[in-house]
Amino acid sequence: MRSLSKKELFEGKELDIVGKSISAVTLDSNIVISIYQHEFRSDFRIESSFKIEDTNKDITIEVVFEPFRRDKYTYSGITKLAEIVNCTVVGARVYLDGLLELCFDNGFIITVQPDENYEAWTYTGQSGLLICTPGGVF
Repeated sequence: MRSLSKKELFEGKELDIVGKSISAVTLDSNIVISIYQHEFRSDFRIESSFKIEDTNKDITIEVVFEPFRRDKYTYSGITKLAEIVNCTVVGARVYLDGLLELCFDNGFIITVQPDENYEAWTYTGQSGLLICTPGGVF
């Protein structure tokens, strides 16, 4: 796992989705990455732009989804998210500065930086709710 941050939340312990497969990626007012396996259910709701790094091809793509912009609907990189459906999460960490990092068995790494004005992401998991508030404050 790589990070631009220095200190991990939960003293380096990974989120409880490691070893689970992505069931769906949906778009509503945000991008939602879901894991549903038997009794296990977790969701990431991403509310800001983020990056997907494809380590196999050595490329990084910015994903933008802004359906409520007043001037025009804006999106880019969304189709790349289809490639994580059915992939297994091999790393999932949160850092004290608000960075979220998700690593997948297909070589993709998603990083979501905190946003100064909005909640950048929300995680709903078996152990509770985790929200990256504006500025990355927990």
